[in-house]
Amino acid sequence: MTNDPAYVVCRLAETSYAIAASDVQQLEMVDTVTRVPGSQESLDGVVYLRGQVVPVLSLRRRLGLERIDYDYSSRLVIVRSEERVVALAVDSASEFLTFPPECCQAPPEGLRGASCLAGVITLKDRMILVLDVGRLLDGDSQQRGD
Repeated sequence: MTNDPAYVVCRLAETSYAIAASDVQQLEMVDTVTRVPGSQESLDGVVYLRGQVVPVLSLRRRLGLERIDYDYSSRLVIVRSEERVVALAVDSASEFLTFPPECCQAPPEGLRGASCLAGVITLKDRMILVLDVGRLLDGDSQQRGD
């Protein structure tokens, strides 16, 4: 048995992103997202999950990508950072992988969006950007003025 870190891998605009499995509570299909008038651009709205109202953050918009409509492969990755629970809307999420630590490098200096990147995983034929959920949500709070 390996002790290598585990990740949930999701896709946005043909790019793979990894989120530490320890930060992920669950994956959900996108059903109904209720819009919230006057909310920030990256907040798609809220959903009701297992007795709790959860904000839905468009990971596309948070990372500066074009917004697209949800489809059958869209997923909500429910993450927790400290006491905050947020649903990250992604194009798809279907992989649960482990990687040896030596496969992960620090993000290059000056990389746009690097403030929420924890690293870059390089495999034989693939590159996966590792998101830091805490920094991702902290940056979202700063955009709102919290």
